[in-house]
Amino acid sequence: MTQASGDRLPRPKRSAWTLLPVPILLLLAAALRLPDLAARPMHADEAILADRFGTLLEQGACAYDPAHHHGPALLYLTLPAAWLSGARRYVELSEITLRLAPALCGLALVALPLALARALTRRTALAAALLTAASPAMVYYSRYYIPEMLLVTLSFAAIVCGWRCLESQRPSWALLAGACLGLMYATKETALIAFVALAAAALLARWRLRWPHLAAAAATALLVCLALNPRGLFELPHALRIYASRAIGDPFHIHPWHFYFGLLRGEAAIAVLALIGVATWWRRPDASLVRFLAFYVAAMTIAYAAIPYKTPWCLLGLWHAWILLAALGAAWLLERRPRPLLAALLWLVVAHLGWQAWQGSRRYAADPSNPYVYAHTTPEVFIIRDHLEKLGRDTPIQIISRANLWPLPWYLRSFTQVQWWNAVPQDAPAAPVILITPDLEPALTRKLYELPPPGERPLYAPFLDPGTQLRPGVELRGYARGLTAY
Repeated sequence: MTQASGDRLPRPKRSAWTLLPVPILLLLAAALRLPDLAARPMHADEAILADRFGTLLEQGACAYDPAHHHGPALLYLTLPAAWLSGARRYVELSEITLRLAPALCGLALVALPLALARALTRRTALAAALLTAASPAMVYYSRYYIPEMLLVTLSFAAIVCGWRCLESQRPSWALLAGACLGLMYATKETALIAFVALAAAALLARWRLRWPHLAAAAATALLVCLALNPRGLFELPHALRIYASRAIGDPFHIHPWHFYFGLLRGEAAIAVLALIGVATWWRRPDASLVRFLAFYVAAMTIAYAAIPYKTPWCLLGLWHAWILLAALGAAWLLERRPRPLLAALLWLVVAHLGWQAWQGSRRYAADPSNPYVYAHTTPEVFIIRDHLEKLGRDTPIQIISRANLWPLPWYLRSFTQVQWWNAVPQDAPAAPVILITPDLEPALTRKLYELPPPGERPLYAPFLDPGTQLRPGVELRGYARGLTAY
């Protein structure tokens, strides 16, 4: 293979596409990601991670448990936003403070392709940035307090640093690539899938990485893991057993191999452009990076299609790789004739993606018709919270359910007297306010109105409309003493 410094695609003539100012592109990306971060209800996974962050904020550390939690990298990344907001306790946190970290990761992911402009041409790099900025999936999960956006940003940063190391042969790039790899594992254990895909793509693309650089990257990755999550590193075999078992046997998140492709049907134009990109750039003798990306896309797609355990946010890593190839297809089309017509068509595609992203992250942010909404909290959680606010934060509340009621603890974090029960307590007195799921309501009725003698039976009235749901399939009913029924 020739030296990487020669693996550059020819520079095209400048056009309106290549002259798109980078600050304007980033402003467009920010406009899709940053406003109204608190509008969407918190997902259960977001609230659980927020609770862990609250422990880190207040105590300076949080326990790692591979069976229930991922690595702490996103939690540490959230600290600056919390400090700047003045929050020092869990109850002082807000959705904006938490979601700002993944939103900024999403902006960094938009900007990163520009670091490959020399290898992929400025036109291709800008196309990759623009498609990433407008992708509904990338926008939606940039506004989600979960590790995936940080993971995909670090994955691409590792690719950028690896290529720059190959191109320049400078060990500093190897160290940066290693830091990215270490941060990936400290973010989420499924980074191992990306590690395998990266290694396979480098081998198949015949990247000639020097052993000293590989050793430096590996050592740096190890040091980062030891610094951020030493227990996660030492418990790697245990984590692998847990996630392997979950990948094939989880009863709640098993989906067919084509699950992700169904979710992405609204972004099919990106897949078409990616196929065009591979077909048109593959045979070029100076397209080492393109071949690497193609192999990486194939490896990630096969791996995530083959694993039965699937949740929508897991598609980000493989989909971003598709977006990079789609940028190649877009750049190739912009060199064809009639150029103005094709350019207008591509801008129409970007505008349509951006409109979907805006609608999906605002109007349909918690609507089941949105393909990226998955087991999501309904907006009715705000109704539940507001009713309880009116009853008073110091009012004793009993919440009785066998179901997982997250993110309700997040919304009740400022309430001072909340008790959680998985069955109707027979010995404890009934609280003035009770939230309960319908399956346990007969036991509550028996306790309140059948066991006590006449004259000692309290009068409770409902304060929630019938059918109020925390999330689809999880109904909550609320009762309070001394209220007038609806």
